[in-house]
Amino acid sequence: MNESICKEFRYSLSILDMKDLRSTYIANCIFNNLSTYSAIMLNILTIYAVRKTTSLPKTLRTLLLSLAVSDIGVGFIVQPFYTSFLVKWLQLNDPKCSTYKAFLVISLTFSQASFLSVVAVSVDRFLAVHLHLRYQELVTHKRVVTVVISIWVLNAFVSLMALWASFDTIWFIVAVTGAFGFIVTIVLYIRIYFIARRHKNQIQSLQIRQVEQTSEMALSLTLLFLNSSLNPIIYCWRMRNMRHSIINVLRNMSRNRNRISHS
Repeated sequence: MNESICKEFRYSLSILDMKDLRSTYIANCIFNNLSTYSAIMLNILTIYAVRKTTSLPKTLRTLLLSLAVSDIGVGFIVQPFYTSFLVKWLQLNDPKCSTYKAFLVISLTFSQASFLSVVAVSVDRFLAVHLHLRYQELVTHKRVVTVVISIWVLNAFVSLMALWASFDTIWFIVAVTGAFGFIVTIVLYIRIYFIARRHKNQIQSLQIRQVEQTSEMALSLTLLFLNSSLNPIIYCWRMRNMRHSIINVLRNMSRNRNRISHS
């Protein structure tokens, strides 16, 4: 079993007496506790809205559900796990090596799944704009499900590599994957933007507005793709149908609460 991971984590404990590091850990504890709640609640609400918004393509709904599930995993498991480490380090307690390894496997699985799901959404939106009528023929729901399953299986495999590969090897793989995915996402969103501009100059129709909305949503996702708490806000904000579904959900919740209070 690889022990280099434990050494890397224990280094955080060994330098805790350095100036300002303790206050940094405390600030991170507070931030993660706050963002944990928002990540869970916002993504649960998003899952409900995606399932109710039947006007969205089934392929896009599948990708958004995968993204929301991974973000819930970050908020429900990864962030509390990390906060527990910070608390133990502040108390000068050293968790077991197996605990460090479990954290790394779980955090890599959900964080990378979230990132790759955003990349998959950008690819899907680019193909929808670029292929036009051929999109439904080539991008089928079955193929998208295969992509989603592949993302999770690949992440699980890379994460489990942490049990025998060196710490540097794991982070090299993560860094290369992240850099490649980020470049692909940026390039595709730029392509979407220029396609939208070209179409706008050629024809004036409702379809052009839909292309522009797709571009806006994509660009917004790019800026904040690492933030599990803000992901649902962004794609709900840019999708009118989903936004209306969420508003209806909140209204129904408010009405039910009022009925209970008056009963």
